[in-house]
Amino acid sequence: MTPFSRDRLTWLMYFMLASYAFFQAAPGPIMPFLGDELHLSYTVRGFHFSAFASGLVIAGLIGDQIVTMLTRQRAFWLGGVVMMTGAVLLVTGQQAILTITAMFLMGLFGSLILVVVQATLADHHGSRRATALTEANVVASMGASVSPLIIGVVPGWRIAIAVGMLYWTVLAITFRRVKIPRRRSVDDTNTEMGTRRLPSLFWGYWLITVLGVSIEWSIVFWAAEFLENNVGVSKDTAALIIGIYFLTIVTGRILGSALTRQIATPVLQFAAFMIVAIGFVPFWTASSAALSIGGLLFMGFGAANIFPMSLALATGAVGPHQADAASGRISLAAGLAILIAPQILGSLADSVGIVQAYAVVAGLLVVSLVCVVWVNRVSRQAATI
Repeated sequence: MTPFSRDRLTWLMYFMLASYAFFQAAPGPIMPFLGDELHLSYTVRGFHFSAFASGLVIAGLIGDQIVTMLTRQRAFWLGGVVMMTGAVLLVTGQQAILTITAMFLMGLFGSLILVVVQATLADHHGSRRATALTEANVVASMGASVSPLIIGVVPGWRIAIAVGMLYWTVLAITFRRVKIPRRRSVDDTNTEMGTRRLPSLFWGYWLITVLGVSIEWSIVFWAAEFLENNVGVSKDTAALIIGIYFLTIVTGRILGSALTRQIATPVLQFAAFMIVAIGFVPFWTASSAALSIGGLLFMGFGAANIFPMSLALATGAVGPHQADAASGRISLAAGLAILIAPQILGSLADSVGIVQAYAVVAGLLVVSLVCVVWVNRVSRQAATI
């Protein structure tokens, strides 16, 4: 196996994924503040998450086509510019329709960054894609942890959004001359390979990604509300806890990245789901703040590696000329998960309460573990044929 190295292109992909993750993580901890400012119900608050996810879904459906039409270079920077425009609208909007629109713009155009990053890293690092994608998600988790930490410390959540915009601007200036290569060309002998449908094994991992992201972001989006209502912590404290949760994800992904060099990716994927399942029990059922928070933080070590391991397995199941298509469909999986699961949980919370609504996550965990065992067994059988 070729040695793993990080050049300026790799660092650009890492750091810009962190920028995207910063804004993707922001809605959960800001929603208690924004919801109180605009007097929003749980359902309307959930529309903000759904708007972000709707953009991600659209990017997943047509993102690879947009990238092909514009080239990766142009799609990447266009996505960032419009994502920043959405951030401006978020901090200035004083009506729910404006803040929901802002979330949609951030989700749609920010997800072009996601599509380009995943495909570029998979192409650029080839057989070492699992290491590159896991490291990218380590850096992304660092970005995701910053926004809730700032929200919990400084007066005013808008300062956190402004910090994220400044970070993106500095990156754009620093890395503006880095060339993002086009996707690999398909020669005449490989035309069929480059255009054929994605294999069935890919769709198995795609389903696992849907389930895993549903679990991960149902926790992220509503954990602050859950802690405030179930164990009585303040909004500021809840935001800080979410920031610490993202730091456990950083730690988990660093560990996961190291383990990819020694342990098979399917084993790490199963372990990630098991850790989340174990931590979910005290998080959901404990009446003690310490036990509930402890369960949440323990879940972070598992949630850290659900998406990167599933992504590595999915991209490894396709041909080298299908990277953009596979990346786009994985973005679609994430978008559908974020669109549907947190909204269902939020709507249920209006009817039965946030604690009871978290039964959705318990059900998803059971289904996920069954699917992981089944798909990885199919993968092993296919490898022996």
